[in-house]
Amino acid sequence: MQDTKLLNDYLADLQKEGFRVVVSLGQIEPTYAFFEKDSKVGYVQADDFFGLDFGTVNLPSSNYGTGTRTKTQATEPTIQDAIDTLRTVRGAKAYDNLDHMLKVKDFMKFKDFKPDERID
Repeated sequence: MQDTKLLNDYLADLQKEGFRVVVSLGQIEPTYAFFEKDSKVGYVQADDFFGLDFGTVNLPSSNYGTGTRTKTQATEPTIQDAIDTLRTVRGAKAYDNLDHMLKVKDFMKFKDFKPDERID
C-alpha cells in the first residue's frame, strides 16, 4: 500500500525549502508529484510497497530517454534526495558538455510539451 502520508509530509518539507511542488488535480490523495527548483524539475512518487521513489525529468531524447529513477523506497526521504535528483542526468559522462542538456528548464513549458515531440 502506498504511503501517501509520507509523500504529503515530504512535499510540505520541499515547499518549506523553496521548492515548487505540482500535483495532479485529479488525485484525491496524491501518489506522485513533480518538484522544481532553480529551473530544474524532478519527480517523486509513493512506492507501491513502502517509502518514496525519485526520478529525473528530461525532455524526450534518443540518448537520454525521458528520465531515470534515482532512488527507490526511501523510508526517510531528505531534501538532499531531491537535490541529488535534480543533479542527475541519465547516461551523461563526467566530460559531457551538458549546456544543451535535456533537463526540463521551465515547468510551465514542460507541462505543454506534446508526448510525440522529441528534441533529437
